[in-house]
Amino acid sequence: MAVTGGHEVFARLTISEEGADPREIRQWVAWHVADMPLLQVDVVLLCDQLVSHAENHRGGVREIRLLRAEPGCVRVEVDDGASWPVVRPVVQEWAAETVRLLLIERLCTQWGETPRPDGTTMWAEVQVA
Repeated sequence: MAVTGGHEVFARLTISEEGADPREIRQWVAWHVADMPLLQVDVVLLCDQLVSHAENHRGGVREIRLLRAEPGCVRVEVDDGASWPVVRPVVQEWAAETVRLLLIERLCTQWGETPRPDGTTMWAEVQVA
């Protein structure tokens, strides 16, 4: 398995130019984390929200990676084509983008972004409580 930033990549999905099929992505994620029943639903929901955010607000998804950040922790990374930073949600605004980011915050232990030459990687980690 490849290692990115000290984390082991255990699944990678490149998205075609036609775009992401949310249902297929949810099934792909569920299959890859089936051995982690305590995390499976949270990881699937978190990836779904990251993908939806990238598709609707950041120019589309390029690649999705699932990584083992540490024992009992899964990191989801979604590459998009946007060069601008992710704006942290403001609770007074109930726009779709804000709601997605609030859901991401609630589902994970930490999240952020990493700029790349051709876009941005949004990432979030889920850990067994």
